Amino acid sequence: MAKIRKDTRIRGNGMADIHVMSNVGYSRYRCVLHDSVPSGNNRAGFPWKDVLLNAGVTGTSSMTVGTGAGQITQMEYDSVVAGDLLELVTTLNSQGAADPTSVLTKNAVRAMDEYRESLKRRLDDFGRLLP
Repeated sequence: MAKIRKDTRIRGNGMADIHVMSNVGYSRYRCVLHDSVPSGNNRAGFPWKDVLLNAGVTGTSSMTVGTGAGQITQMEYDSVVAGDLLELVTTLNSQGAADPTSVLTKNAVRAMDEYRESLKRRLDDFGRLLP
């Protein structure tokens, strides 16, 4: 079974990036995921980008800028700070996989989809004014 080195950057399938930051146990990795914010508006009529920025969900990154291990490019950082990319820090499992990169990618896509849906449920009425 192949092993993933910490501080590895994986190009996600349809995702911006999966940054493997550390090994936190057998086939478990602490990762930072980046993906685009939802398109469209919330139920209150505000663009998701504005909702997520104003709610404090986007606009900052836990990663530093650079070209070294565990760092992101200036362009990716700028996209996170501008609110164009979501950032999720999570632990992903690749246990028992012959190809841990593909399993991590699949699990990252699932984690980001779940995160995006939870944000939509939580912030669907964000900004609504009641008479």
